[in-house]
Amino acid sequence: MERVTVNDKSLSQRQFNSSESASKISMPEKCVVCNSSYVSFVKELPTKQNKIVDLFYCMECESFFSPFSLPNKVSSQLEWHKSVLDRNLEWATDLLTKIQQKTSIDGPIIDIGCGIGSLLLAAKQIGLEGIGFDIDEDSCIYGSTKYNLKLVGTYWERSNSPQCGLITCISVLEHIHYPRLLIKDLVNVAKENKCYLYISVPFLNRDWWKFLITDNLSKGHIFEYPHVHVTHFSSKGLGTVCREFGAKSLDPLRAGGWFGFLVSF
Repeated sequence: MERVTVNDKSLSQRQFNSSESASKISMPEKCVVCNSSYVSFVKELPTKQNKIVDLFYCMECESFFSPFSLPNKVSSQLEWHKSVLDRNLEWATDLLTKIQQKTSIDGPIIDIGCGIGSLLLAAKQIGLEGIGFDIDEDSCIYGSTKYNLKLVGTYWERSNSPQCGLITCISVLEHIHYPRLLIKDLVNVAKENKCYLYISVPFLNRDWWKFLITDNLSKGHIFEYPHVHVTHFSSKGLGTVCREFGAKSLDPLRAGGWFGFLVSF
């Protein structure tokens, strides 16, 4: 058998550097999704702004998250929303049709993260009304003016929530560093109104783990914008936290490119 000689000095140096790097990592005490203490560090993700985002993993609910990344600046996404209007109208119509096949929508829709109001515009076209909330004021003003929708350029909160027959929260939670409070409020308001809640996020389940070892800055990569998408829910993780706060049933529901749960109580 061939003997392999190892350079002890270089090996020791690598071990030292690794230990030094590990000692600088701030570990979160809990999973931001399920609140478990079983959290591990995964890797550093580079951003296109030449920054680094630490990625962590919950061994309990199998979600990934980056709670220490800097808060995102609020900026107008108006042009983006306009560019995907036709697509979102198709997906929203599909979603509302599938929900109505399961239950009647008895009251206005609350759409959280409404953008220019694509979902509410689709609802309006089939005789439903609603109100949208989004911190992107430009998009809310555009949708309110052009489509005569009720869109409010502010955060949705339990305290400012009107009565409703359906709550939708699509492509929102992945942008929030600590989403548990919002999920709790969504569940509580849905319970109070005795209505369904639809939550959709870009799930990161085991079949996507292969992307953990590929170039995350490549176009379309699930971690292409790690400073923007900061909480990567597994379907198990989202289900766990919804049930913790009182959900009785979570029905997987896909509409176009939206994957989520129709939550009932």
